Amino acid sequence: MCEAQTAPPLVKGLNYTFYKTTCPNLESIITKQLKSAFRNNSGLAAGLLRLHFHDCFVQGCDGSVLLDGSASTPSEKASPPNLTLRPAAFAMINTLRNLIQKACGRVVSCADITALAARDAVALVSFYTFFPQKSKSFMGSDPIRSKNHQYHPLHICEHRVTLVLTSPFLI
Repeated sequence: MCEAQTAPPLVKGLNYTFYKTTCPNLESIITKQLKSAFRNNSGLAAGLLRLHFHDCFVQGCDGSVLLDGSASTPSEKASPPNLTLRPAAFAMINTLRNLIQKACGRVVSCADITALAARDAVALVSFYTFFPQKSKSFMGSDPIRSKNHQYHPLHICEHRVTLVLTSPFLI
């Protein structure tokens, strides 16, 4: 069962609900755009998750994998482990960034956009895997065809948080 986060942030100044006031439509913008994109390319979800992983792997989730390099300083995109990241994932982050900046200004970081996109991508494509329909007999249920489906992956918790930024394996 999922519960709301009640503990204070791990780092002073961080707040799980920061974007509720500074960009209240942030999550709906991301979800709407991803739903639309996944109708044509559900494989994009894997690309977004992998992009987020590669961004967080070396020195934390900072959005640096999204930056282009210069003649004197190569980018993380150009490093061998990142050469196989999907161009469509980079394009989706750019699309999301443009939509979010149009709605909210430049208040949302690219690292947060990448984290939220990865989280929502996994939730959207894993809906039936992780949130099966309530039924007396799980083995006999078919959540895809059920008219009584009661769960939605992005609304299981009242307060959703991206935990990657505080995961112990990144420290």
